[in-house]
Amino acid sequence: MIETIQSVHDPSQLRAAEFLNKDGVAAMLNISRRSVDSMLARGELPHIRLSRRCIRFPRKAVLDAMAARTIGIR
Repeated sequence: MIETIQSVHDPSQLRAAEFLNKDGVAAMLNISRRSVDSMLARGELPHIRLSRRCIRFPRKAVLDAMAARTIGIR
């Protein structure tokens, strides 16, 4: 699934957004790159596909997606 920039972030905030590659997401979430690939294939990570091989992940959108999945933390 290809997400447009507008569906990931408010365009007015896009300039200030920080984008990560797969290695950056893996490091930020403390998971393997293979886990990032699996989550991407399942549609669990918001992303922007710039070309067939070039994918970027808006940092805030990834954090928001993970926060929505959090269970049992007060």
